[in-house]
Amino acid sequence: MSQSKFLNKTKLSERAGLPEATGRKYISDFQNYFPVTQKNNSILFKVESIHTLKAIKLLKQNGLSNSKISDYFQENGVPANSNEFEALVNQYRININDGIPHSKEIMIPFLEILSDGKEHTSSEILNLLAIYFNLNEEQRLITHENSKDYKFTARIRGTRHRLRQMDFIEEVGQSSYCITTSGLNFLNKSNNKKPKEVNLEAEDEIIDPIDLLKDTKKQIDKELAQSIIKKIKSAHWSKLEKIVLSLLEKMGYGEGELTVSGADKGIDGKIKEDKLGLDKIYVQAKRWEDSVGAPELQRFSGALDGEGVKKGVFITTSYFTQPAIEYVSRLESKTIVLIDGERLAELMIEYGIGVTEKEYFILKKIDHSFFNEE
Repeated sequence: MSQSKFLNKTKLSERAGLPEATGRKYISDFQNYFPVTQKNNSILFKVESIHTLKAIKLLKQNGLSNSKISDYFQENGVPANSNEFEALVNQYRININDGIPHSKEIMIPFLEILSDGKEHTSSEILNLLAIYFNLNEEQRLITHENSKDYKFTARIRGTRHRLRQMDFIEEVGQSSYCITTSGLNFLNKSNNKKPKEVNLEAEDEIIDPIDLLKDTKKQIDKELAQSIIKKIKSAHWSKLEKIVLSLLEKMGYGEGELTVSGADKGIDGKIKEDKLGLDKIYVQAKRWEDSVGAPELQRFSGALDGEGVKKGVFITTSYFTQPAIEYVSRLESKTIVLIDGERLAELMIEYGIGVTEKEYFILKKIDHSFFNEE
């Protein structure tokens, strides 16, 4: 197959009709569903990936969450053409709304709750809005993907932020709010309109600034992880073994030691499972570009048997093949944990190995008790 039949992320995003930043995010979020090939240490995407990215684009435009898209792809595969895309969208159109109102729908009911001129706490407002929108307990506890933050709570928080920006409400106590004169005037003018018909001069979907900060940090960490792996691959081969032992120690395990080169029979390091050294974990670290397959895991498993050890960690800067993952999952007499390059970099960032703090931000809020003192 010629090089012209492969695409990088920029070209793939362009062919799918997406801005590069958006395309890269979708590719990262759904990387397991894109047919790829490796050329000169670079991951390139086959032309079939255009269909995958277009499908994701359509489903996201129609409100389907990442988890629902992944569930469908895993069960049914990725649609192959535009007709199948449309059929899929139509099939899920009635199901893509989880019943949780969007921020623009919340604005008017939010103001109506405060229209009595009294002070209301954020928890009281949340409960009253849940009743207003007839949300059950399950809907109230739906969280954002890869987050413990409740979706309904986050949307109310975003709405509250926007209403404060518009000077429609004000914070008058610790997490307590009142409507302003501007808010009452706006609400009175909107009495005969439905929430969706009111022009709030806001975005299609109001973004919670806290969520925006989290997303930005997540993107920065992802780029940092890629840089970490590049650094490891360009460093001396022994550096990875030292990194692994330092990381496991930082994670709370006992002291580790490197094995003598050539005498380990497939074991690069040994680490105590706890501070007292009641049990040991053996480590294998591979600074590879190519994937790690089942044969490598079988050899490592045999090395553990030879040492009478039941626990091992196999770490690589690349990734594991599906047969390798399946082999480890079938083991009964021992446990082998697999850590690929992406996960290794994430752990290094989390535990401060090979990274330093660049900037530290502290979010502050008003101290109402300070101003209430006599």
